[in-house]
Parts: sequence; C-alpha cells; structure tokens
Amino acid sequence: QLAVTMPILAVRKAKTAEFRGRTLTSVPSTQLFVAPVVPETESLQIWLTTTEASTSTAPLTTQAAMEKNIADIHACTSPSPNQQIATIATIIHLNMENYCYLALSRLVNNKQCRKKLISSPDSTWHCSKCNLATTTCDYRYALHMMVEDQTGTIWVTAFDDVALTLLGVPTNALKEPIRSTDDLWNIIKQVLFHTYRFIFFVSPSTYKGKEQLSCIVHSMAPAEQDVDHAELITAFLDGTE
Repeated sequence: QLAVTMPILAVRKAKTAEFRGRTLTSVPSTQLFVAPVVPETESLQIWLTTTEASTSTAPLTTQAAMEKNIADIHACTSPSPNQQIATIATIIHLNMENYCYLALSRLVNNKQCRKKLISSPDSTWHCSKCNLATTTCDYRYALHMMVEDQTGTIWVTAFDDVALTLLGVPTNALKEPIRSTDDLWNIIKQVLFHTYRFIFFVSPSTYKGKEQLSCIVHSMAPAEQDVDHAELITAFLDGTE
C-alpha cells in the first residue's frame, strides 16, 4: 500500500543548490524515475515502512552560519539573500497581539501551503498562491520577538515549526476562547528572558517604502549560560506577579 501512495522517486542529472538547506532543481536533461526497478528500491521501501518514523534526520547543507552579534547584523547593509547568521541573544519581548495568521488546512499537491489567506466578500478565505477558496483554515505562527545581546536589540520572526517548538502549544489551541490571560502569561514566562543560540536567515526587504533587514529564525537552542541564570530568572518573574 505504501509503495502506491508513497512510491520511491529516483532523480538523475538534477541541479543541486543551497536554499534553506539542500535543494534539487530540474534542468532539460533531468530524468525522473517513479518506483525504479533496482535493488535499492525494495530496501528503501522496507526502511520507510519500518524505521523511517523513528529515525532522526539533519538538514543536508554545506553552508555554515556566520557568527555575528546584533550590532553586526544591523551593519549588514546588503546581505546576500537568505544569508545564515548565528548569534546568542535573549528574548525580551513577544508580540502576542499579532502572532499568527490563517492558512489552508488541507494539502495542495501533497504539500502544505503556508501562504496567508485573504478574506473574501462571500465569507470565504482565498489563497492567491493556490487560487483556492475555502471556509476551513488553520492558524499558523508568525511570532515576532525582540531579542537582545550586549550590543543591541533586533526584531526577528519565528514561523510555525520553530514557534511551536518554542512555545509548546499548537496555534489553534492557543486561539481557543477558553484560554485566559493567565494561561497566555504562563506560556510566555517559559521563554521570556531566556537566552538561545539562534540561526537566522537574514535578507534585505522593504516595508512601507523603507529598506530594512528581515530576520527569520531558522533554528534555536538554549544557550549554556541560560541554565546558569535559571534561578535568577525565576525569582525576577515571581516578583513581577
């Protein structure tokens, strides 16, 4: 059954590149083989049905992130598109007034579309990318955070996967009416004033006619000094309640 719904695909003579990881691009000479009759197909199909779900993976990328502080990031007047930058910073503010958006809840061509939906006059939601209208949709994170190090502050954005890992609560659950202000504050306390090692995708962008930097969080992990400061942070938060 899996061989029918998820067949093995072999790619020959494709172009490899770096864009948020390793990518494959077809060229005129590219050849695609669905369920090729070779010994590797059977062994790979067995792997998919037995151990694939419990196997951890890592992005196939050869691009190393450049270590910079926040002042260095602001000084990047013309970064290359999707330049990877690593920095250690502390989350000092979460914008919870506008932290999510609506997107399609169903798969389109076996892929999850993440384009923001537009409200239509007929009470439906329209996706300009897929050219589809729907009445059912899901909330997805676009969490704006201010982070700080010893050189300054900067606004960054964490999208669905990263924000879900950070907050530990699915977006739809966070939007439920039963959520109280205390519930939301307890979630925020788990990450506020904690220090992480961030990997950013930094790109030039334009907002209201002004050029600025777009910092998208690619990944983040607790920094070592965050463990040392845990008791101090807890005491500070308890004193503000």
